[in-house]
Formats: sequence, structure tokens, C-alpha cells
Amino acid sequence: MAFQMQVVPGHKNDLVWKFDKSGNYTIRSTEYSGPKGGNLFARNVVVVASETAIAKLMSDNEFIIKD
Repeated sequence: MAFQMQVVPGHKNDLVWKFDKSGNYTIRSTEYSGPKGGNLFARNVVVVASETAIAKLMSDNEFIIKD
């Protein structure tokens, strides 16, 4: 998975992506931001699951979703 997005700090930045399979996904920056720029990544920050799995998780853990 690869995408490119120009963001403006302090503003809302939305990205919509349709995943083909469940799993954990990592986000990594490819922008050059200095010598340590290659370390700008976050592992497993996107978790994709089926609606059934999400419903079970929410039921088992009594999650409350707030808008």
C-alpha cells in the first residue's frame, strides 16, 4: 500500500482507503525531513477487521463510541 498526501499542520487531513484484506498496517513517511527522516514510521497503527469481528470485539469489551 502506498499513498501520497500533502498535509497542512493544524488542519484536518482525511484519507479514505479501501482495504482488500484484514490485518495490521504500518504508516511510513517518505518525505525527506533530515538525517533521521527514514525513522518516521508507526507500526500497526491501522487495524482492519471484518464487521463481524468488530461487532464481537465491541460486544466483548463493552466499547462506547462517541461522536
